[in-house]
Amino acid sequence: MEYLVGNDLRALNQGPSSPVPWDKVGPEQALRLFGYRLKPSPEWARVQLNKRVLFLAKELLRNPDDNSRAENFLRVWQDAFGGLGPNQVGKDPAGKARGLALEYVVYFHLKDFLEHKSAVRGKVAPPGHLDPVKPVHNPREVDGVFWLGGSLGFVECKQNLRNALNRHHEDAALWLLQERFGGLFGKGILVARKAGWRDHEKPPEKLLSTDVLEDRNLRVFGFQRPQRLEKGMIWAFPEDLEKAFADWLPGTLPTP
Repeated sequence: MEYLVGNDLRALNQGPSSPVPWDKVGPEQALRLFGYRLKPSPEWARVQLNKRVLFLAKELLRNPDDNSRAENFLRVWQDAFGGLGPNQVGKDPAGKARGLALEYVVYFHLKDFLEHKSAVRGKVAPPGHLDPVKPVHNPREVDGVFWLGGSLGFVECKQNLRNALNRHHEDAALWLLQERFGGLFGKGILVARKAGWRDHEKPPEKLLSTDVLEDRNLRVFGFQRPQRLEKGMIWAFPEDLEKAFADWLPGTLPTP
């Protein structure tokens, strides 16, 4: 085996194989290899596991149109973690609450799975912005980043799967994150609160961006029973994390 130094091709001394310490690396360190650092969003700077916040987040996701629940969730979040100034809440507090609730539930279930239950341990970082180390690119918002067995993965959270899979919806460009920042082995998961559709709506396989369902490096999740479609699988979150991640884990067999 050789490596290139300037114009010289030098031999690499052969020695016994050694295990790669992937568990010592986190997504923040891996991002730096791509010239980026993760800057947590202000409302996520002091976030930790809080059972009351998690309970209220799940309640809000089950009742997304209940504005009183949304207001209460934001109030409890601010008391627990802070970081919710006027600039963070914006003109749509209920929408902000739904988004935070979805991100919170996804972050902690993914963290629990990768750090405690997965056959191969991984690490997760909370939502934030990918800031370039050298300011030649614009920062990019992400709903989470994870590191698993030598692969960098990204999380995208959406309220509605039908909109999220529409290629014209710029924020749904999960494949851009996966390919641009994750490279050849990059991974990505899309989690939608509402992954079903009404009878008069087109099902996801008829939308423009169904390649996300066929891509082996991407996974789509919803908060209900799993659905097997013609072009791919919509997995149940968080129940199907182990099955969905099976062929991403080194040394494990893919799910049939």
